[in-house]
Amino acid sequence: MPASDTLHTPPNLKSLKHHPVHYQPGGDLIVIIGDEAFRVPSDFFTRESKVFRDRLAEGSIVTNNSHDSTSKKSASMDNSPHTIVIQPEENVSSDDFAQLCSIFFNRRFSIYDNTLESWKTILRLANQWDFPEVKDLAFRELENATKFPIPLVERIVLYRKHKAEPRYLEPLYYSLLSRFEPLTEKEGEALELKLALQVNALREGILRVCNTIGEGGEASDKVKEAIRKGVNLLLGTALDAVASKESSGKAQSPASTLPSSGKKGLVFRR
Repeated sequence: MPASDTLHTPPNLKSLKHHPVHYQPGGDLIVIIGDEAFRVPSDFFTRESKVFRDRLAEGSIVTNNSHDSTSKKSASMDNSPHTIVIQPEENVSSDDFAQLCSIFFNRRFSIYDNTLESWKTILRLANQWDFPEVKDLAFRELENATKFPIPLVERIVLYRKHKAEPRYLEPLYYSLLSRFEPLTEKEGEALELKLALQVNALREGILRVCNTIGEGGEASDKVKEAIRKGVNLLLGTALDAVASKESSGKAQSPASTLPSSGKKGLVFRR
């Protein structure tokens, strides 16, 4: 959210359309996107998002119909709600914002009927505006592979783009390194060159391990250990862009959720 000109009362506030669902007369925060206005309780946004807290803190003043400093007055002394204008460069539509609001103001109490595209939008905004709990909720919902059968590489790209925690990426990397099929050209393009080359190199290394050992439980353990090492290397590239929560005890250590050697299934499965 741009630091400048994000909080003000626009000249033609009354001329804006009210969102049909998320314009609550008792709300103390007006969010304007294009020609549409949302009115919501600010607590749902400020209690979790540092981005919204900072913008509201910076906007401790509201303006009237002029940007002249003499027309400004303290918001704390005014009964008018705070107003945030979402700028075009933020790439957020009113429909996008309504999807985020559907999480905060869900009348079904933890029962969500959002579509895949809706969850992708919620995930994008949660990552963009720093809503960690909403972001984690979106990841948990997307983990339902039966409801949302996202192809493996597409899921990896989505999770990396929005800085998923290691616990979400670990099993995906494990599946990618141990599956029978190599990367397709389309998958390689989706992963981008550096990561695609790294994945192929790791798979070749694992294949060499398979070709130099025998069969049995010990061989299975060696192969799986090679996969785990590969997963940890891939996580290293992802962790560069992820704020780890290990210090708070929320994140699990690398490879902690991967299949153990006692589980069925070996490398390069069909």
